Amino acid sequence: MKRMIIFAMALGVMLVVSSSGFAQNPANSGQLCSKDMPGRSNVSVKLVNSTKSTINVHFVNYDNCQEFLDMPLFTAKPGQTLNITGQHGVAYRVREAGTKKLLKEIMLVPNMPQIIITAAAATPRPSNLPAPKDEVIYVFKNKANVTNCTPDPGWAKCIQLADPTIRIMATKGVSPSAMNGVANVYAEITRRLGPKYPRNKLNTFIVRMTNAEPWSELVTLKPIGMAYPQQPYQSSGDFLRGYGNPDNLWITEQMICKTGVKTRNDTGKVKDTQARTFDQVIHEFGHSIDSNYLTRQQAGIFKFDKMTPLESFAYHVTQWFRSPDFGIAVPANNQAVLKELFTTRATFSCDGYRP
Repeated sequence: MKRMIIFAMALGVMLVVSSSGFAQNPANSGQLCSKDMPGRSNVSVKLVNSTKSTINVHFVNYDNCQEFLDMPLFTAKPGQTLNITGQHGVAYRVREAGTKKLLKEIMLVPNMPQIIITAAAATPRPSNLPAPKDEVIYVFKNKANVTNCTPDPGWAKCIQLADPTIRIMATKGVSPSAMNGVANVYAEITRRLGPKYPRNKLNTFIVRMTNAEPWSELVTLKPIGMAYPQQPYQSSGDFLRGYGNPDNLWITEQMICKTGVKTRNDTGKVKDTQARTFDQVIHEFGHSIDSNYLTRQQAGIFKFDKMTPLESFAYHVTQWFRSPDFGIAVPANNQAVLKELFTTRATFSCDGYRP
């Protein structure tokens, strides 16, 4: 079987021409977007064309999930194998060359197996079968079960969940819609905690929410202002704008159902074009769940790519709640902990968000 080796440099060519006038797919033509993953390591996969047609491999954009139909990044004839090397998190759509029929979507992740492309790969499910999806929670459309509370000094707003009695404190720049959505996300996650993990352990927990305020305004705001060193920039609170601790966490509305982070892009130091749903909302709560409920033996077994166990656990919690869902196989011992920790899975919709 003839083999073709294609290196990540080709991806750079694709990115350079991304602002040209090539025809693009509608944003809903596939599910995966390219993601900027921690570590930015390169991974490889063998892509085998077992169809009777030539196939094209199209790069999927980071910020709008679109591809460039008129310019495939890779092409393989029937029986040909591509050795594709690219950055962890890059997504591709594989299409039949003539018809442009979608055959498969791929995201580059560590330890990927060989992927075989078949003509039947994109055959739609029969209409009489239920779609294999988790429960979708419309966190912005559904009114959260909360009451008003008194914010700490320096904070403008406060609402409190009914069970557990988590308080959500926000700056004046945070929208009521975002607060309602976050309240519903955390209510749904804690509702799914298993019987060994009582919700009332979080009854005094506090969520801190900010938005796109200048760092000069937030640096004096307790307790978030001194959570990180001021320099270097990429280790600072101005860049990170979030954490998860045993008794409180910090998140920013800038990372809720948006593409890119305004304050990062405004500095011009580090460009951020990543599309997010509830990634940070769940990830930081994952850290807080870890420190409140898991033993160090349980937490220590989590491993993903080059992340520490601490980060790997929070990453797998975002996977559990599909924010995002890369379809990555979770090791059996990690899966066992998550299944005991959470009784069911769910995914959260950005529909109805009013920033």
